Amino acid sequence: MPRSLDLVVTSVATKLMEVTGSTATQVSQKVLAQLVEQFDVDASFLRHHDHDIRASVLVAEWPPRVDIPDPDPMAVVHFTSADPVLAQCEHGRKPVVIRPDQTSRSFYRWVVGAKQELLPSVAAAPLVSGELTTGVLGFVKFGARKWKQEEINTLEAVAALFAQLQARIAAEEKLRYLAEHDDLTGLYNRRALVAHLSERLAAGSPGPVAVLYLDLDRLKPINDYLGHTAGDWFIRAFAQRIRVCAGSQSMIARLGGDEFVVIPDQPLSPGIAESFARRLGTMLRERLAIGGHMITRTVSIGLAVGVPGRDNSADLLRRADEAVLTAKRGGGNQIAVSTDDMSLKSAFRNDIELHLQGKQAHWNVVGTNFRDLHLQLDELVDFAREASDTIAERMRALDAVPDGRSDTVVATTSLPRFPANEHNTAEVVDRITTRIYATVETLRTVHDAVDAEDPATADILHAQIDGLEKLAWLIKSENRKI
Repeated sequence: MPRSLDLVVTSVATKLMEVTGSTATQVSQKVLAQLVEQFDVDASFLRHHDHDIRASVLVAEWPPRVDIPDPDPMAVVHFTSADPVLAQCEHGRKPVVIRPDQTSRSFYRWVVGAKQELLPSVAAAPLVSGELTTGVLGFVKFGARKWKQEEINTLEAVAALFAQLQARIAAEEKLRYLAEHDDLTGLYNRRALVAHLSERLAAGSPGPVAVLYLDLDRLKPINDYLGHTAGDWFIRAFAQRIRVCAGSQSMIARLGGDEFVVIPDQPLSPGIAESFARRLGTMLRERLAIGGHMITRTVSIGLAVGVPGRDNSADLLRRADEAVLTAKRGGGNQIAVSTDDMSLKSAFRNDIELHLQGKQAHWNVVGTNFRDLHLQLDELVDFAREASDTIAERMRALDAVPDGRSDTVVATTSLPRFPANEHNTAEVVDRITTRIYATVETLRTVHDAVDAEDPATADILHAQIDGLEKLAWLIKSENRKI
């Protein structure tokens, strides 16, 4: 042999060390090609066991077959219908060597799909993880072949390396699943949703992109009177119903509590998206029996439609959230579509919140340059208060009704909460400028949405963006070091 058997194991270990889930099949095939040459055999295969369905699943093979039919009869082979040679590998924990007189012609057809006159001899080493046999690594030689014990030991060592790789990838995939899915329902979570929506909204992607924000009506009374176990069952049943009604290709996520988001897989115009939302709302309404009580399930849906290259995921989700809040405030069990008027309300409420947070900081800032920052915060408070009043008057001119009540502002602002107690000047500078830029981001989004159709409103928003960015520059300069 050109290399010692120890070097074979070392070489395989090196190749498998950096393998990921996406490269596992390709690298495994290269390793099999190396081993076929090394041991002077005709073919090799790597298969994983799926014990849930009692089947052997093909992972890699060498040489690759040609003219593979669809479906591939060798891709998944059930142990109950497989050749006895494969069946004995289901739970085996020790390598086995099978002579030609112990195999049948059907055996090598599913092993490598080859057409040979000679019956094969096979050496098979199990992949073992803990107490479970998780797969098999096999080598085929047409005709007789005598396997030395040191060769069998080497194959067993290589199989152990493949088993470790299999376990590592399975663990990584499980962690990835947990990182992207909701524990209660198995739906995607916010992290996965935002990643998907950002990809859908990338410039050049097909659009428009519809976002449906669903809020399950009357979940709190179920939790209060029937208990959280009943409430969790209700949520799981609702999640399953969404899967059925929205289609398996749609992105469906649970954001927590009773809030869900559905993003249809196909581009939808605003009119078609609204029709889809209404059909979905109708399909989701049904009576359920919980703890001897019949409950009619209803849902409020907020709809926002975005354009790739123009809208971003945070803004589109915010608009859909605003729309569902409108539906809830209207009594629930209805559809609300995001409009420019709703977006203007968001800018209005952020101005109010910025004014209040600026005053909170103004009262409680301490430390170096306290007086300068104290006075600058007064300028910000005056600007934000006047800005909210300007937007409110513009809304009235457009026959919209501004709602600046404290509970509405708290429930709908996109600004982060401002912490209580005293804060030093450096902390206040960082926190206030963060909130100024968050306000500007909303203003800019609304400005871009209304610019073409309502230049008067766009001019008002532009002036506020300009003023707030100037104030942010003056305030954050307190922390700048040269």
